[in-house]
Amino acid sequence: MILDVHVNSRLVAKLYRKRGEYALKYLAALRYSPVFRTWP
Repeated sequence: MILDVHVNSRLVAKLYRKRGEYALKYLAALRYSPVFRTWP
């Protein structure tokens, strides 16, 4: 039971890490896009 929870927590951590990297890339793309720069 404890081992199962440990494996699930590692899986969730991996998913959140991937989502975080994707969010950072998305924000970087928004920041450096010309459309975002034209906004006030």
